[in-house]
Amino acid sequence: MVIKLVELIPKTNHGKNAVHNYGKIWQIIREGNPKCFDGEKSFLLISLSNTKDNMRWVKCENDKNFLIQENSHVEPETTSCP
Repeated sequence: MVIKLVELIPKTNHGKNAVHNYGKIWQIIREGNPKCFDGEKSFLLISLSNTKDNMRWVKCENDKNFLIQENSHVEPETTSCP
């Protein structure tokens, strides 16, 4: 099993605050149905850089707060899962 990680690049002050508080590296937990989030395909993400569980939905394209950059694929043995 491969864990897909992404980097959130902030576009707004809200995005900058989220990256500051929870880190820029996030794990994709689920790919959402377009009906789930404003009619657009989205990802449910969880922060890997913070001890608190922080999850959020981010649109795959045209998210108002973030750009999503594919980061890497990491084997589960080297990544702590939430």
